[in-house]
Amino acid sequence: MELSFESIKKNFHNINEIKKFIVAYSGGIDSSVLLDIMINSPDEISKKVLAVHINHGISKDSTSWENHCRDFCNENNISFKSIKVDCTKLNGSSLEEHARDKRYDRLFEEVSKNEVLLTAHHQDDQAETLFYQLIRGAGSRGLSCMPKIKILKKGSHIRPLLDIQKSEILEYASSRDIKYINDYTNNDNNYSRNFLRNDIFPLLKERWPNISETFSRSSKNISKSLSLNDDIALLDIGDSIKDNNESLEISNIKLLPQYRIENLLRYWITINSLKPPSQAQLDAIIKDIIFSNKDKTPSFSNSSFQINRRRNTLYIKDKNYKGRIDEGN
Repeated sequence: MELSFESIKKNFHNINEIKKFIVAYSGGIDSSVLLDIMINSPDEISKKVLAVHINHGISKDSTSWENHCRDFCNENNISFKSIKVDCTKLNGSSLEEHARDKRYDRLFEEVSKNEVLLTAHHQDDQAETLFYQLIRGAGSRGLSCMPKIKILKKGSHIRPLLDIQKSEILEYASSRDIKYINDYTNNDNNYSRNFLRNDIFPLLKERWPNISETFSRSSKNISKSLSLNDDIALLDIGDSIKDNNESLEISNIKLLPQYRIENLLRYWITINSLKPPSQAQLDAIIKDIIFSNKDKTPSFSNSSFQINRRRNTLYIKDKNYKGRIDEGN
């Protein structure tokens, strides 16, 4: 089936109950194709589309790109909103990661109940993400990469093009004569993902033409294993979670083997819509918080959350509401 709304609508559950389709619209080819697909859907769908552009202010052309997106939407009677974000404070992360986090923070703030955020990640993006996460030494949650559907604190995040290859997006854009932005920063191999996309994956595809599809399948298999880990975490937690998932009683949890405590903590942090900790951070939480002396009130903090212990209970606090648990682009 050719790329169209009909070919991707299977990703929308209870579609008639969705009040708004928020398309993350950068002006690049991927988001331009997704937006075009959505505005060429049936009227009852297309009239609910809102294009949201995030202006990071990093490039000298940021204003020009924003204007391109606004002009396109005005010409096609599409509801449009532009949001400026400040990417100057890095807090130890790379500019690439920091900008992505800021983008998602603001996009998720736009989503309300019965609304969906749509991003244009495709199969090649998924393959690159898996490769990148392997390089970083990620665990099963990181290697499961980007899910098609993620439930947020409000609404949901859907990636309807995740099974679509880049070549199909290029063909669609050409057939529809879609005008889009060529972001020159995509050629800057100082950014890790650009290096993978521009130099590594073309070589891999020469040897293994179907590598993106194969990597995507591997990611789905890992995701199934992650679901099993989550089921085990639920069994281990029992009734230890209280206060809308924000507190965790640890008396029985301390009796578990180390690897199951780690699994349980990752799950608990994740269901609070927070970014899972690194292995080093996880080790610190177990050693310095869970197994600290009973009369102490230790705490742990990173850029995403803070955990405090009082008696035999852990309390988690979201330092900056993000509304997401994605590890993707």
